[in-house]
Amino acid sequence: MAATPRTRPDLLQLFEEVLDQEIPVLMIYGSSDGAYDDFLSAAESELGTLFKRNGRLVEVVVLEGDVHGLGRLPVQDAVIDTVTSWILEHARAGRPPRRMDD
Repeated sequence: MAATPRTRPDLLQLFEEVLDQEIPVLMIYGSSDGAYDDFLSAAESELGTLFKRNGRLVEVVVLEGDVHGLGRLPVQDAVIDTVTSWILEHARAGRPPRRMDD
């Protein structure tokens, strides 16, 4: 059995700071992306624990194929649709907009 890689401490700290402020996070991967495999490995470590603790704030969407680099128009459209739907869903939830200086 291979060891589970640790999440980089600086990345973990950034996620902690964002989630401590209750800022929703959307992560989009392609099912064929190498980065998705890295994410799945990281989700088995401290990052996964952090996400489970803050599950209502974190959404991970996996689109079919290779999303990394947005190399094809259908992938670009799928990512734009996903992000747009996510933003509208959060806007409808009635969260007041955050000011940049807050």
